[in-house]
Amino acid sequence: MAELGFAAVPDAGRYVIADATVPGVLLDAPGIEPDAEGLARVDIAVADGRIAAIAPAGMFGGDAPRLDLDRGMAWPTFVDMHTHLDKGHIWARTPNPDGTFGGALGAVAADRTAHWSAEDVRTRMEFSLRAAHAHGTSLVRTHLDSVDPQFRISWPIFAEMRARWAGRIDLQAVCSAPSPTWSPTSCCWSRPSCGAPPTAASTSISTSTRAATRPRAR
Repeated sequence: MAELGFAAVPDAGRYVIADATVPGVLLDAPGIEPDAEGLARVDIAVADGRIAAIAPAGMFGGDAPRLDLDRGMAWPTFVDMHTHLDKGHIWARTPNPDGTFGGALGAVAADRTAHWSAEDVRTRMEFSLRAAHAHGTSLVRTHLDSVDPQFRISWPIFAEMRARWAGRIDLQAVCSAPSPTWSPTSCCWSRPSCGAPPTAASTSISTSTRAATRPRAR
């Protein structure tokens, strides 16, 4: 049995993930029959970061670099469609006092006022994305608290994170703010004290899902 731990994918444009176990329901490859537990042992040929072909285990020879999973599981990368990257990892300093939804809202509001500087938001987002990437996530959709004046900090940091993690995790963002914030008379962007809204570059939502098809061996 191969040593347990994270798999080291070959640093090459073309390589083979050999003797991988995959759920049969994820396969669309003629000639591969899952076993009684619905699992199949396969070789996965990868070219330029994408799956080029899948065949029964032992079928891909040649000189291409190989990662032998020794029947270890291989899964598509994960998509996390509802997160709050700006709220993460604040429990140690501002816990929910009573475990209720109202308590959570109050704790977040207090922590946001006291701590959510650009450096604080950047540090917590970076840690969250590192953890997500290490466990096989390739697309994250996050809400961002966008009350005044927090949007001036969080949206530019989000744009920075999206650029930094491009090619590893695709990031999408959704504005999260109380509905009165967006009414015609009280919308933050309509108030002179708010200044101009974030630029299109910092607010546009990525629609790419290409990362969800990148192979990730575990």
